Parts: sequence; C-alpha cells; structure tokens
Amino acid sequence: MSTTLGHGADKQEAFRRMSIFKYRGARTYVAVAAANQDLQPFLPQIVLASQIRFRQHLAVVVEEEHSNCKFWRESSGWNSSERMVRIFHF
Repeated sequence: MSTTLGHGADKQEAFRRMSIFKYRGARTYVAVAAANQDLQPFLPQIVLASQIRFRQHLAVVVEEEHSNCKFWRESSGWNSSERMVRIFHF
C-alpha cells in the first residue's frame, strides 16, 4: 500500500537521493546596515561563496546591476574573523 506524504513528498525524496556534493556548500550573506537610511544604498552587501559552487559570470552580472552587491568567490563560503576585517575595510 502506498502512502502519500503531502505536496512536498516527491521533492523530499529527490533531495534525499542527491549526492552530498550537490547540496552541500556554505554561502554567507553579509549586509552592512546603518541607522541612517540615507546611507544604506551605499553600504556593501557581500555574498561569500565557494569557487566551486558559485560561477564567476553570475557574480559579474549581479555586480554590474547592483554596484553595492559584491560576490567573493573563495575557498570557502563560511565567514571568518579575517573576512570580517576585510569587510570592514571594504
């Protein structure tokens, strides 16, 4: 007898069958915020992502469209204290 688990059941099953590499990989979104709303459009928004999981051409397209949005493709998409220092100096 077959049991239907709901609308997302097929998606959940497909997700379970994916290789770990397909869905693993951190991406971190860092937004610099200010109390003064007039400054907000000029403050950077940075996406940290692995070079493997994030394609360079996508970064170029988005940066052309939104000058304050930057994509840093590095060995890892996890944030760190060293990266936070770079962000503050950006």
